[in-house]
Amino acid sequence: MGHGQSRNQLDPQQDVIYQAMNHRVLISSANQKPLPTATIPITPQLSTDVYVHWKSIVLEGSAEQPNVLWLGFVLDAKCECLVTVHFYSAEILDEAYVTHGYTSDSPHTQPKRSFPFSPGLAQPFPAHSLSLDIANIPESVLLCKDRKTYPLVIDIVRVDLASH
Repeated sequence: MGHGQSRNQLDPQQDVIYQAMNHRVLISSANQKPLPTATIPITPQLSTDVYVHWKSIVLEGSAEQPNVLWLGFVLDAKCECLVTVHFYSAEILDEAYVTHGYTSDSPHTQPKRSFPFSPGLAQPFPAHSLSLDIANIPESVLLCKDRKTYPLVIDIVRVDLASH
């Protein structure tokens, strides 16, 4: 408390701080040991222009077409973006292992498809607009056993970056 200020003159927030400090002093003096101090790790806050709600990603089948899976997900976008879905593709990496695109030499590939999105929150991927046909696809391909080729890749870029 500063300069002749009594506890009764403290605002509610200052009073809580005063009580917490007083409580800590009483505990410390009673135990004759200093209280351990907590360290709170500071983590950088990530900021991204586009975010896919990963728990929303689904591949849904239907009784009518059991070998066809429909893609669905929800995304937030701070800017215009282009969502491109590649099928049975591998990353094109440079010597520093930075991805520069996707390629497919798989006999199971389907043409890639792109969808524009405007800025907005909780935007659903257009329902029943993109499907993955898994009929006659070996399990090793579906489960990425070669660790190089993925059955489905969702690639998202800002529109102003996609045009460069």
